[in-house]
Amino acid sequence: MPDFAGLADCGVRVLTVQFTGATRLLLATDLRYFTHRAAEPLRIEAAHRIVICGTLGPQTSAQLDQVISLTTEALGGPVVVAPAAALLRDRLAHSAPHLPLTEADWPPTLWLQPPARPVAHPTQARLGLMAATPQRWPGDAQTLQAMLPDHPLLRHDVLDCPSALQPALLRRQSAPVFHDSAHRPLPDFLARIDALAIPAEPDAEPWPPEALIALEHGAIPLLPPDLRDSFQAAGLYARPERAAEMTIDLHGLPDLAADLRAAGRELVDAVLSPDHLVRRVKTVIGAPAGQTRLSHARARTPPGTILSVSTNGIGMGHLTRQMAIARHLPGDLTPVFLGFSQSIAVVRQFGWVSEYLPYHTGPRLNKAYWNEHLSRALIAACAFHQSRALELDANVPFRAFLALRQAR
Repeated sequence: MPDFAGLADCGVRVLTVQFTGATRLLLATDLRYFTHRAAEPLRIEAAHRIVICGTLGPQTSAQLDQVISLTTEALGGPVVVAPAAALLRDRLAHSAPHLPLTEADWPPTLWLQPPARPVAHPTQARLGLMAATPQRWPGDAQTLQAMLPDHPLLRHDVLDCPSALQPALLRRQSAPVFHDSAHRPLPDFLARIDALAIPAEPDAEPWPPEALIALEHGAIPLLPPDLRDSFQAAGLYARPERAAEMTIDLHGLPDLAADLRAAGRELVDAVLSPDHLVRRVKTVIGAPAGQTRLSHARARTPPGTILSVSTNGIGMGHLTRQMAIARHLPGDLTPVFLGFSQSIAVVRQFGWVSEYLPYHTGPRLNKAYWNEHLSRALIAACAFHQSRALELDANVPFRAFLALRQAR
């Protein structure tokens, strides 16, 4: 969730689906949210409804029209689509020329992470590979082998590789080293490689999530030349057949590596920072128009909240225990519930605020990628609800909670 502090003077609020009223802008951050019909359409009158399109995929015009129809239904009115890059703008204009688009592109928003602990410069060049979700891994070992060119001077480090793909890679001249994010945290993994390859083809995907993760952590993404318009001087560009040569050369040129990392930080500052999202939103909603009048939003609770987080899978044991505790809280504490199971919606029947955060097995996210974004969601929730404490009911604390503890 972006830092909305810069929009406070414009009357921006973060609201739950329980909110009813009127606002100047209703912003949805990903068109893919609406590939299925929403269980509960929003009841918000909005002057502008914008939905960001970050990837298009092999959709036909009819499929795109269906998604737009479901988006309009879910958001309660006509929408304007904001392409994340010029490539997507061209694809949308060709597939759906009748579709209204924003004048400017809306690229993704990144938060630069603190530098990882310095590690000794390895003697051998290292090319890393990871996937944000299991579905982004290639379906066969032959395709994966093409992404990791075999070379005696190049070592491959692979994070959370599916077990079915590993045997074929072990029979090569330079066998890769497989890492599990449970033992090798993502920042540490990225700090130990020269460049990070991406597992998916760039077709209609100008901002691959793995490359964005690399930029956030000061790493260098190894990208197809087709993505040069998006990443500019922040990437190392090579076709698969030249990936080994380019990575080995980069390893021997530390000044070039430093320049690429600096270009990555400059790209974030110039195009992808939260400040740019703030400015784009202000362009749409205009200057502050006096005191903003909003109907009461239950999610905006007063100081004195306690954040109750439960990790239920298919049952309700953790959540039931937390609701029992909530009933006995002192009067100056208000519970706010976050849960990884859709059963969290039960909490609203008792008048409490709740929010659903999908567990990584639901959307099938890479564990390291999920923990990274969960920690940000928890930090944002603690700040937004002004919570005094966090109550975790789980078998084990995930790495995201340890990151939250360090941040708080």
